[in-house]
Amino acid sequence: MSQNLPDRGIEGSPAQAIAYALRLLRERDSRGEDLLREQFNQLSVLLASIKSIASKSAVDIEDELVELEVYQNEVDEDARLPTLEALWRNSLSKTEDIVSKIKGSSAVHPSRKEDLLHLLVDFESADLLNQVGPDADAVDGFENVRISRGKLSHYLRDRFNDPTIEVTFLESLSGGFGKETTLFGSTGGSLNGEFVIRREISDTAASHNDCHDLTREYELIKVLRKIGYLSPEVLWLDTEHRLLPGGHFIVMRRSKGRLGGSIFGATTDIPETLTDVLARHAARLHTLPVLSELGELTESINFERWEMSRRENVERYLRDWYRYWRSETHSPSPALAALYGWLFDHLPERPGKPALIHGDLGFHNILLEGNELSVILDWEYAHIGDPAEELAYVQLTTGAGIDWDKFMTCYLAAGGEPVDQKTLRFFQVWAHVRNASAANIVFAGFANGKANDLKLNVLPYMHIPNFICAAQALIRQE
Repeated sequence: MSQNLPDRGIEGSPAQAIAYALRLLRERDSRGEDLLREQFNQLSVLLASIKSIASKSAVDIEDELVELEVYQNEVDEDARLPTLEALWRNSLSKTEDIVSKIKGSSAVHPSRKEDLLHLLVDFESADLLNQVGPDADAVDGFENVRISRGKLSHYLRDRFNDPTIEVTFLESLSGGFGKETTLFGSTGGSLNGEFVIRREISDTAASHNDCHDLTREYELIKVLRKIGYLSPEVLWLDTEHRLLPGGHFIVMRRSKGRLGGSIFGATTDIPETLTDVLARHAARLHTLPVLSELGELTESINFERWEMSRRENVERYLRDWYRYWRSETHSPSPALAALYGWLFDHLPERPGKPALIHGDLGFHNILLEGNELSVILDWEYAHIGDPAEELAYVQLTTGAGIDWDKFMTCYLAAGGEPVDQKTLRFFQVWAHVRNASAANIVFAGFANGKANDLKLNVLPYMHIPNFICAAQALIRQE
């Protein structure tokens, strides 16, 4: 059935989500209880290795192991699927607690922590992929417009008190998992042209760190636009939207240009001159003076952060993310806990002042017009930190799309600072861990009814295994 859905291969589309949902239901129906018992067997093997590491390092995990044994004893031949699923979630959550205790212990040698990390990533990525069974190619895309032309016309006429406004077209764009993006055109006395609605998936599902809250992103974009940086022209923020139920949203004028690609790299030929343009704009962002007009915008953009060292900013930022992930409703992930442990043990020490960084700079968030970069989109990951984090993400997401040596030459000529490959690799591990953490939290919101966008269903089975395995591969390069 899923093979009949149109638009295969379009990232983040509703049909992709439906295809994965059908596959999950198929696997659950055909081998649900057998699959879960197999998962418990694999977890028992993993726990034997965890016990060995803990005992060699004198880390006390006896209380957690006792609870796990209780769960394991309930996995008998009479246990039915709902019971097994609940026991599995509890077991995985308790395993995450154990890994968090081990990674936080100074008694455990870093090499043992790294051994544990690799065991956990291999286990967890294989487990998630196994849950959707074969047919690894996802099916994508059909039109699923959440805001109708009629509703939007009514909203705009009410907002501007102008009965002449008419929505001429409306298009829901596939892509991101944290926000909904809708393109529309309008004619009338008060609003003419093409515009973009960027909307949270619900009033309660948005992440609450960085600038994921649209009210914060809106303020940041306004400041950047005011000082002449390449950010979108935001027109208004709506947190009431009584005529357009759903998440809060901002409306922007549509910027000129085309997307350069996706989070996985370029999807169009990148002109050689763009390397220079992208490098110059990255350097300009990283050499901006203290933007006091941003005030106490977020936990990672405030007066204290401007005064901290780069290393202090990086450590605070990563620990804030770790606490955020652990405290939010999330899918248990021992692998992520281990990856955070590796990051805390390998923080880079770089002199220099911190800078405002975009946090998600790549082909998927820039518009190209001819041989020029016309605008930088989606500032939700913006924070104050080490510019090396930005450069690592650019290198990671552009891949072979640009000449890296030329990029760095242009970046340095524009005022940026050099960075070594080891530091870049650290921040690339972090990029994958951050993306896995965000996907984990967003999916949990979907699973718990905070968001109803079906495309979020693919995150644990399509993206999270890729993120944690990519982080693992980079660590193995050390």
